[in-house]
Amino acid sequence: MAYSPKSPPTITTLEELRQWVEEELRSISKELHSMSDVDVVQFNVISKPPARLIEGMVAFADGVTFQPPLLNRGLHQYESGVWKKL
Repeated sequence: MAYSPKSPPTITTLEELRQWVEEELRSISKELHSMSDVDVVQFNVISKPPARLIEGMVAFADGVTFQPPLLNRGLHQYESGVWKKL
C-alpha cells in the first residue's frame, strides 16, 4: 500500500486541523514502517536520464533512448558523476 495524501476536509477549528494532520502523519508512519520489510523492488524502465541527478540514485535504462555510455539496457547507479551498471 502506498501513501496517498487525503484532501483536507473543511476545517473550521484548530482542533479539527490537529486531528486531520495527526491522522495523515499516522498514515505516513504506517507506510514507512511497512517499507522496512521489502523483499522485492520493481523499477520502471525509463527512456531518458532523470532531470536531477543525485549521487547514489539507481535507474533502469531502456538501452534505446537512455543509454548510459557503453552500458546499454539494465539497472545502473549514478556514482561519482557517471552511470555504472549494476
